[in-house]
Amino acid sequence: MIDIHINLTYRFLRRLLGQLGIALPFILINGMGNGFDIEPSISDYYYTKMGTVFTGILIAFGLFLFSYRGHEIKPEKGEKISDNRITNAAGLFAIATALIPTQIAEEARYACGVVPCPDSSIWGAIHLTCAALFLLIMGITAMTKFCIGTQKPWMKTYFRISGAVVILSILFMAVYIFLFPEDRRPFNNGVFWGEFVALLAFGSAWLIKGRIEEIWIFKMFKSKN
Repeated sequence: MIDIHINLTYRFLRRLLGQLGIALPFILINGMGNGFDIEPSISDYYYTKMGTVFTGILIAFGLFLFSYRGHEIKPEKGEKISDNRITNAAGLFAIATALIPTQIAEEARYACGVVPCPDSSIWGAIHLTCAALFLLIMGITAMTKFCIGTQKPWMKTYFRISGAVVILSILFMAVYIFLFPEDRRPFNNGVFWGEFVALLAFGSAWLIKGRIEEIWIFKMFKSKN
């Protein structure tokens, strides 16, 4: 009976994390808070009316990840790091991303009404590193950990693809940021779209692993049929 309760708790947390990941970019671009403006990156929403929402969701990510213990390590299946350590690291990077804002653009620095309003590239580099590591850990967890104990072949394939999409999105953002000067970028919000794809990829994987069919809206739809 205790094991059933623990498994349900894990599934609930997975669904919650998946829903937060998918919802984050859509919430930030909402009409009430930001007028449907797409910022250069998701991190830039910190300096908009949605700044509190942005930091709040990331901190919620961190707290939920700290609460997630996962299953015991299985050395016989090649596991070397426990779920708990991986999610704790991801939670730490999520909270650090929220508490250490990205570097504000030069043209917006003097109009910034947010405190702190960092103008140092060092803080921007720390923020980018924490955000990339958070996304990377969430993607790798889907690609590796979720495949252990999963019996359905299509789910294993999906988890591997979603993890690969996260990694490719991070590589795309790295190329976009470091190889293209700001005045030569093909479009201004490339980082936003890279983060958007990464969040959808890992969010959907966590949602499926948490049994998406147990979300109330799916249950309601089934009950009507």
